[in-house]
Amino acid sequence: MTPVQVIAVASIALWFAVQALVRHRTKAPVVSAASADPGNDTPVTANMAVNNWEATQDAIPATVLDLVHRGVLKLDGDTIHVPEVVPDGLRTYEDTLVRHLRLIATDRVVAIDEVDPADKDFQTFFAEFARQAGAEADFRGWAERRLTGRQKALLFFASVTPAVLAVFAIPWPTTEDVYILGTIVFIAGSYWLGKYAFRGPSMRPTAAGAEITARWQGYRVEDAITTATLTDIAVLGRKLAYATALGKAEVALWLLSWGVDHPEAAWSRHSGTWRRLRIWYPWMLGWGYSPRRRVGHAVWKAGFASVVLFGDGLTTFADMPLSDSLVWVTGVPVTVVIVLYALAALDLVLAVTELLTRRIHVGWVLRWRPAGEENIYVALEENDSTRIKAYKMPASTAGIEWDARIQFTAGIALGRVTHLEVLDRP
Repeated sequence: MTPVQVIAVASIALWFAVQALVRHRTKAPVVSAASADPGNDTPVTANMAVNNWEATQDAIPATVLDLVHRGVLKLDGDTIHVPEVVPDGLRTYEDTLVRHLRLIATDRVVAIDEVDPADKDFQTFFAEFARQAGAEADFRGWAERRLTGRQKALLFFASVTPAVLAVFAIPWPTTEDVYILGTIVFIAGSYWLGKYAFRGPSMRPTAAGAEITARWQGYRVEDAITTATLTDIAVLGRKLAYATALGKAEVALWLLSWGVDHPEAAWSRHSGTWRRLRIWYPWMLGWGYSPRRRVGHAVWKAGFASVVLFGDGLTTFADMPLSDSLVWVTGVPVTVVIVLYALAALDLVLAVTELLTRRIHVGWVLRWRPAGEENIYVALEENDSTRIKAYKMPASTAGIEWDARIQFTAGIALGRVTHLEVLDRP
């Protein structure tokens, strides 16, 4: 190894040591709660306590239910009645919520199904709501920033240094490669090392906050709450708001759509009780495409790679291994050829696997969302698993709606949907 390569390896080892040191210094304190009594904590405090002290959208319906229980808001079926004047004594984020509802209300009435969590105004409001909730946690000494400015600077420079040394440690064929490929290696290396360095929650609990977290992690939601409706607020009181904040009041979250309209989550009662499901959008190459299309992609990729590699004439094949001049005469690095051949082989493997694993899928539609201009993703509940898969279908497909029971044929590699049939409509 050259001296530069030795230094590069040493810098990477030092980088891991710095990572371990910073994570040890910023580790959250661990305590065991003496009781699971919620005390005077608000539902937002409970929500943050179990989510690394950052508010999630579950905090919105939880706060609405809490304000309904306290008489600030009134819930009537699928509408929320807001007060004519914002009352005093509300916390900052509660005041922000009430003012937002007043802003979007018509004659002081807000229809729940008209609230869109994907709307830009709602996202702006939620960002402010979450910021204010975090500011209160910081003010009360429950949480603090996990990384200080000095620690962030240390992690940044510790990530950049190995990336720089890696560029000079690689034996590049030509000087031009240092400027072109070396720049790519530096940017990619700095990005991934930095992303790894800054991964994790942005907040961490203090000793007081750790006690609150332990208390809420031990909080037991009553069985009656998991099947409650919003008409039970008067009976269940603040317990329903707490359960909603913890993500355990399924029906309340379902009816108050702010907490459930998320592309990666859905709620179902087809198993007999309400339960939360995670939606997986497969990232595999060409998901939703036909095996024939994947074979076509494999052909053009392999063909293009062959033209690049043997463009100087078939006689070049007899001169293997290729000389540097022949490799670079086209101006395209030989690594591009290798990648294209690998992608072509992957296309063929996916096409064959799709054909061999095709089977009939039957289940209920729990979520559908756009996938480009011509397709939609459809999440299907087929069994008792808490993780369901989203399949890509044409947007013009008829009968695709929430809670419809459908049947189609698809494999595991590409998820190409064929023979689609709607069995039952909601």
